[in-house]
Amino acid sequence: MLNSYDFPLSRSITVTMHAYDIKFPKKLALLLIVQYVLLYIEEGCDPVNKLYYYDLSQHPNGLESFRNENSLVPFVKLVDKFDGQYHAIANDDTLFTFLTNKDAPKYKLVRVDLKEPNAWTDIIPESEKDVLESARAVNGNKLIVSYLSDVKYVLQVRDLETGSLQHQLPIDIGTVSEISGRREDSEVFIGFTSFLTPGIIYQCDLRTQVPEMKIFREIVVPGFDRSEFHVNQVRETGKRERFTDAQTSSSILKFTLFACLFHVITLRVWVLPSLRTCVVYYVLFFNIPYKFQVFAPSKDGAKIPMFIVARKDIVLDGSHPCLLYGYGGFNVSLTPYFNISRTVLARHLGVVFCIANIRGGGEYGEDWHKAGSLANKQNCFDDFISAAEYLVSAGYTQPKKLCIEGGSNGGLLVGACINQV
Repeated sequence: MLNSYDFPLSRSITVTMHAYDIKFPKKLALLLIVQYVLLYIEEGCDPVNKLYYYDLSQHPNGLESFRNENSLVPFVKLVDKFDGQYHAIANDDTLFTFLTNKDAPKYKLVRVDLKEPNAWTDIIPESEKDVLESARAVNGNKLIVSYLSDVKYVLQVRDLETGSLQHQLPIDIGTVSEISGRREDSEVFIGFTSFLTPGIIYQCDLRTQVPEMKIFREIVVPGFDRSEFHVNQVRETGKRERFTDAQTSSSILKFTLFACLFHVITLRVWVLPSLRTCVVYYVLFFNIPYKFQVFAPSKDGAKIPMFIVARKDIVLDGSHPCLLYGYGGFNVSLTPYFNISRTVLARHLGVVFCIANIRGGGEYGEDWHKAGSLANKQNCFDDFISAAEYLVSAGYTQPKKLCIEGGSNGGLLVGACINQV
């Protein structure tokens, strides 16, 4: 399959190749993973690939054996159809674990023995609701997996062999940008950002009974005070929540105790307060931002999640300039991230910044992507227009103060919406 190459056998592999039995255009990538070289062959922008492998132990010098020979590297075809995406997570000899969307639009973890290539076993089944974004094998037989749950990241520690859940890692509402760690490492580094967090690298110690998360590095922007802002997510009809990065279970526990004591002392009635009464105390005495979650209904009834970033003291009277951003294509998920220019707009000009997680993206898996692709592209435009209408009806802005933005595929979105409204 390959008749010209340059393979330095190191962690970084550079490759020059001419594949005479693969029809181009194709994207080729090599991965060196314990004893094996994996060849990924991708086509177009869809999340699918073929997967071939070569066992380095078959030759004493590995790929160096082929350097001065005019012969083919004997790759073995494990997956030879573009019917799913396969990404290697770990292997123990011939036993491989892959992250795949084959028959699982929200992805799952599977295992196969190269000696029995037709017998695939689910290790972590596809979630009914959340998208399995990544998995990394660390600390021997542990996995750090990240899920995208309603456009927010969730981190878990699972068992590599069984897939069973061991721990939920505490992270704020935002985006996990990277998980760095090797199979032999007991410490893992996790990159994190959010609308109100420029960037944090967490150090996670897996040697303790309960994994310990602490800040290893943090980006600090002089003059930026995250307490001046709140972030709303429009997600679920009927539930209103507003959140900040500072939320913790301990603060909720302290507040609950305070509410009960205040209720008993002031009213002199030994009856615990109702939930509604607790909420009143919460707002009056703590002034802590509350979460705000509803769906923005699209034209066909689909519920579109949105993030809304604004100053904490905003009044919903329709007087604010508003910037609505969207993309809706190529399976790209728009998750929380820090943007200094938009923060400046919100802080100094009172701008409300919004992201609409419209169909065509990957926020809810491949089905969500396909619902905004090809013949379904109109759904993207309807979703974006509906998001704009929600911002007006909810009192954030008014039509003459609403600006829409998008780049590349998002530029197509903006152009179509301008002409359809």
